[in-house]
Amino acid sequence: MVSLQLSSSGFGADHEHLGQGGPANGANVGDFVGQSALSPPAAIAPPSRIIMAANRKVPAPPAISTTTAPDKPEPAVRLSPLFTPAFMYVMFAMVVLRRIYGPLPQFIAADLGTSVALVAQSLTVETIFSVAAALLISPLADSLGRRPVILVAIAVRTLGAGLIWLFPGIPTLFIGAALLGFGNGIVFPQIFSTVGDLFKSQPRDRLIAWLLVISRFAFLAGPLASGFLAEAFHWSAAFAAGSLVSVAALVLAWSVTPRGTTRPGSLPAVITTMAGAYRHLIGDRVTTLTLIANIVFVVGGYGIDVYFGAFVAFSYGLSPDQVGLLLTVGPAVAMISTWISGRIPARRRGWALVGASVIFSPPLAILLNFPVGPGFAIAMSAVWSFGVGLRSASLNATVLDLAPEHRGAITGLMQVSYSAGIMLGSALGGVALALGGYSAMGIFFSCCTLVSALLFAIAWRGIAGRVQELGQ
Repeated sequence: MVSLQLSSSGFGADHEHLGQGGPANGANVGDFVGQSALSPPAAIAPPSRIIMAANRKVPAPPAISTTTAPDKPEPAVRLSPLFTPAFMYVMFAMVVLRRIYGPLPQFIAADLGTSVALVAQSLTVETIFSVAAALLISPLADSLGRRPVILVAIAVRTLGAGLIWLFPGIPTLFIGAALLGFGNGIVFPQIFSTVGDLFKSQPRDRLIAWLLVISRFAFLAGPLASGFLAEAFHWSAAFAAGSLVSVAALVLAWSVTPRGTTRPGSLPAVITTMAGAYRHLIGDRVTTLTLIANIVFVVGGYGIDVYFGAFVAFSYGLSPDQVGLLLTVGPAVAMISTWISGRIPARRRGWALVGASVIFSPPLAILLNFPVGPGFAIAMSAVWSFGVGLRSASLNATVLDLAPEHRGAITGLMQVSYSAGIMLGSALGGVALALGGYSAMGIFFSCCTLVSALLFAIAWRGIAGRVQELGQ
């Protein structure tokens, strides 16, 4: 007679098996009989006890997990179904508020008894505060969260427009411009950073493209609406309308922008984080080269916008309304190419960035040296505007991929690169115009865009590797 005895090796093997997902309610001892060792004869147990032992359940040990769960798992982000249309409206409202100023300087100067040149300096104030906010405030969203920073930016812009509307005057014009610029330097980087945080590559790129298409539409709607309101009522009515659309944007942004899980530390820690982000970005060759390439393109690609209306009026003797109609063609074409840009695969963005610069250059140089007629000007401006739109979504998506952990900082730097390029384009274009007329200015702007094509081509060698690492 022999007794049944569980060997240590047999139980250990099945204990491990249970820990890896064996029977949830334990194993029957009888299941191990075939794996038991035969021991030397010992005291013979009564049959009833053998049966009881065979039927007794062995409790299964708790499952052993091979991963460590976080102490407090982050909740899944649930977006409102209104998120996309709401953010499109926010983009529209912010750009309209930026563009309503266009036709107003002469109305403001006449009403306040001052010069157009003095009124125009309010734009300089707005640009200075925009650059400062993009550098100093926008990166804080990486530590404080996107939602509070976006809401503060929209509220500040609403306050600036409301101040000019309710208390029209030179002091309030400049104070309001400072507030508008401060919010401007924050809100646009954070709109794109929020989209980058919430969406994967292809849906993200398409949403960015739609946001940019909406902004192009607002570029057209803003000046048209403000000119009509100034003519029909008073120039401050344009800022009243801007305030109202901005209030609606604030309500929508508050309703749909998800609450982040970021827990900001102390102020010194936040500042240290921001400084570290800038050291990382500026020390990164690919990021720095991309920003420089964008500045160089904007000098030519956006610098021409400052002078194009004056060029067609001077060359063809067009009236202001005819000039305004001609200038709508470019943004309309750019809407189409911007939509296309959002559908370019990530690995092909380099072709879009380089190709846009190359497309832009020849028609600009040709037109400003050979102004054949208004129809030719429309055709050439349509070609280079196609190039401007083609790069839009590709560039914004590329910037979001360059530094996913520092999106607030890098989008702020991109905002600064646009402002710096526009200011340089305006100043250097004026120098070229004074020295050699529109012909020299056309050649200068054309060369800038060609140089940017070379810089983007060099930068893309590093960018492509990072896009591939992200699996896009």
